[in-house]
Amino acid sequence: MIAFLPGSMRATHHYRSAGAEPRVVRVLDFDRLPDIVRERLVRGLADGGMPGPLLRVEEDAAGTIPGSRRFWLGAGITAAFVWLVLWFVQFGDLEGRFAVQPRAFMLGHALVVSVLALAVIVHVYFRRSKDEGAPFPSGRYLYSLDLVEVRGRILTVTSLATLRRVEGRAGGRREEVILVFGDGEAAPLRVFGDATELACEAQAAIEEATRLVLPDDQPAIERLDPFFELRVADDWASAESIAKDNGSRVPAFRWLVLASTAVGALLGPASWFARNHASDASMFGQVLEAAESASDAEFAWRQMLYGDVGLRPRSAFDDIAFERAKKRAVSLAEYLSMYPDGKHAAEADELLFGMVKQADNLATYGIYLGDARGRRHTDEVDDAMFAAAKRNNNLFAYRQYLEFLGKKHEHEIRTELLPRSEIVDARQKQDVAELHAIEGRYGNKWAEEVSEAIHHVYADRLDLLRLRKGSGGESARAIFHPLLTRLDTKGDPRVVLDVDFVLPNAFLDAETDLIHKHGNRYHPVGQVFWKSENDVEERVFNTIVSRARGTLGRAVQFQRATENAAPDVPRLVVSMTLVSGDEPFVSTEDKLVFNDIRIRLEMHAAIPGEGTTPSFVTTTGRSTAFFPNDYDSSSKRLQLVLGMPEKLLENAYPTLLRKASEELGELLAPVL
Repeated sequence: MIAFLPGSMRATHHYRSAGAEPRVVRVLDFDRLPDIVRERLVRGLADGGMPGPLLRVEEDAAGTIPGSRRFWLGAGITAAFVWLVLWFVQFGDLEGRFAVQPRAFMLGHALVVSVLALAVIVHVYFRRSKDEGAPFPSGRYLYSLDLVEVRGRILTVTSLATLRRVEGRAGGRREEVILVFGDGEAAPLRVFGDATELACEAQAAIEEATRLVLPDDQPAIERLDPFFELRVADDWASAESIAKDNGSRVPAFRWLVLASTAVGALLGPASWFARNHASDASMFGQVLEAAESASDAEFAWRQMLYGDVGLRPRSAFDDIAFERAKKRAVSLAEYLSMYPDGKHAAEADELLFGMVKQADNLATYGIYLGDARGRRHTDEVDDAMFAAAKRNNNLFAYRQYLEFLGKKHEHEIRTELLPRSEIVDARQKQDVAELHAIEGRYGNKWAEEVSEAIHHVYADRLDLLRLRKGSGGESARAIFHPLLTRLDTKGDPRVVLDVDFVLPNAFLDAETDLIHKHGNRYHPVGQVFWKSENDVEERVFNTIVSRARGTLGRAVQFQRATENAAPDVPRLVVSMTLVSGDEPFVSTEDKLVFNDIRIRLEMHAAIPGEGTTPSFVTTTGRSTAFFPNDYDSSSKRLQLVLGMPEKLLENAYPTLLRKASEELGELLAPVL
């Protein structure tokens, strides 16, 4: 390069010669630059004026610290927020799973502290760059004569005198303009846009600058060269940086990451430790607060919760818990369960033992035996509770002994006292089903006592059955309820129901009177009934049986009266007889006469060892669903015209009996 020297204004010189080697690199301090040079740099780099660079790559793209100030500010705020969340989520929460965080959370604290430390370090660098550096962004700036690298207030100026060419390189997501120097070194500039086009434009501008001469092109040179005064006077030394300021003021980003990681490794565990102990102190304070002012239940609850998550041992509450507990047996039992090896355990056990002995009842003995921890008098209390149960001598007392975990006398109660008490209780309740269930639970050993109790139940109900004679459903209910049970059993009936059906000749006298009175207009039952008596008998039997079976299940066994019943099973004997009503049915046109046949039902209970007890009698009423006019000649003609089936005379009485059996079922419905 041939510089313009004072006194040679008339000579014509090129402002910069091309192709010289080696490359010239100068390190300048912005604060030592001439005022006019500084103003020119600020105008071009900060204000967008002249002289402006051909290409510019500011700090975030230059690669010193990735990311912008805004990014690192957001990262720091986010890390601080996450750190606060780690600190205060379930902080001091007695019911919180992470009130005291496990060791895995230590890694989270370390990571968050590392990110926060890195964000703070980067922020300090940005702040320092703003306060101490040049008043324009750090980065790389390509002028027509120089490549300028700005780091803070340090400017590294590389002359383009030895530049060989400018290349555009495109590949993947990066577009770069490459400056290739004569010594083989290359300086890449990352650009946004068409790298080839930008390289051609830069090459043209640089070549144009080589053709400028002084003094003819001085105005143009001043518009291109921010270092014009230094270059003309060749006074670069006056602006050079002293040795300690050479190079970048910022260490490589990886060293910042390593430093922040070290900070996280040191302060992360400390943060985790401090947070857990602070949370533990809060929970401990809540338990102490409950000890002073809350109920026993609340204090015990908080104490139990703290024991699950707190850092302090249970013994930390030993004194407080004992002072609160020693006034009540229940509280002393809870204290012993929680502190079985506490320093007051022996004293608490003696106090509790004295209280239960003084109370001398099953409930307080149960408090003592409910938990074996810390108890030293279990055998004595067990004996005392057994004695109390025998004094009461009832089912509830023996069950209480077992529920309260009595052990010494459990076998005697389960095999002797409890079954006998259950039999007595079921007998008092007149519960035959429960008596049979007791025999099933405890075996044949108790069969005789169960059978005797069942007979006593039936005998106790016998007087009631004798007093309840009549024809109403409420009267008949007394037969069923003491004897029948709603057990769906197979082969083990509680009651046998005998059903006896008496044939039609039972009302022969009534038929004779009707024949004498009405002659051929009367249609006797005996002429047609014998053809279907089995069907009618079966229908009546099934009507009664289906009603009972639908209600009582298999607790009732049904059979004909001629069959044998088990001798030790109660029997309900049902006898049905056909009877005549006072007024026969007479048709309007043909004056056909039909007997008003009804069903009379007698029912009595036969209890083993007590004989027969009559108890219930009822007769169906006059049928309201039988219409004798249906059998007149005119009705038959109408039925023929309408295409309806003709009602035959031989079906009249079976129809009447079917209606009567259905009515009988309705009468028995409230009974069953």
